[in-house]
Amino acid sequence: MKALIIANPCAGKRIIAKQIKFIAGQFLDAGYDVKVRYTKGRNDATELTEENPDVDIVVCCGGDGTVNEVVSGLMNMYGKRPMLGYVPAGTTNDFANSLGLSHKPEQAAANIVNGKPCPMDIGSFNGRNFVYIASFGAFTKSSYATPQSMKNALGHFAYVLEGTKEITNLHPYKIKAQTSEGVVIEGSYIFGAVSNTTSVAGLIKLNENEVAMSDGLFEVMLIKMPSNIIELGKIIASLQSQKYDDELIKFIHTERVVFECEEEMPWTLDGEYQPGSHTVEVINIKKAITLVK
Repeated sequence: MKALIIANPCAGKRIIAKQIKFIAGQFLDAGYDVKVRYTKGRNDATELTEENPDVDIVVCCGGDGTVNEVVSGLMNMYGKRPMLGYVPAGTTNDFANSLGLSHKPEQAAANIVNGKPCPMDIGSFNGRNFVYIASFGAFTKSSYATPQSMKNALGHFAYVLEGTKEITNLHPYKIKAQTSEGVVIEGSYIFGAVSNTTSVAGLIKLNENEVAMSDGLFEVMLIKMPSNIIELGKIIASLQSQKYDDELIKFIHTERVVFECEEEMPWTLDGEYQPGSHTVEVINIKKAITLVK
């Protein structure tokens, strides 16, 4: 058996460089032929994955952005894809939190070695793959605008600080969203997400009973622009209770959704900036990869 370990040494608080020998040791002890490769810049993880189609498993050690790149590499392969292992080492680790993965690198690696393969859905955003979320509006910019040095020093609190700045400058987007099931939603919204996760930027939690990683469906949440302090309070209460108000928060399940917007609003895919366009199509690719956990 062959394992490729792809590590982002800059992720989170730079703990991976210190832990990599223990992570690799788990796979060596289990009889794997192990290769360790470090990323040096954007898209390195995608290229390293694509260059190693003959391995049995690709183990990603990094944050949500790194795992996005690894999955993109897997999705670019033809035929049988290697399985995916994930050792979370980022700042918020939304994807890992949804999966219930250990945040202790050595333990996360041990769980992969002894784990079971689980199919998982992947998303397509106008043809670009993402792992767990595509979002626009409030709190979206904070995920990619927060400097890495600030993330390393303050951790998740850095995202909260950046998100607070966005609250004071809310910008509604006038959109039309249409699902493959025939649902049409129109209006002005300050936030929208198409996700396969229970944790959004560490700030919004979805009900675990509403989310399944391999059902072929995304969860779509759209939050309206509040017209007064009372409506803002209702939105906050709905998010905290996970009981969504149909008037202010739209929450639906779908396998495909098309957004139309008068302006080219920016998006984020798995925490990384993604330019938008007047029309955006998001598709669920059911059970596209196999995750070992």
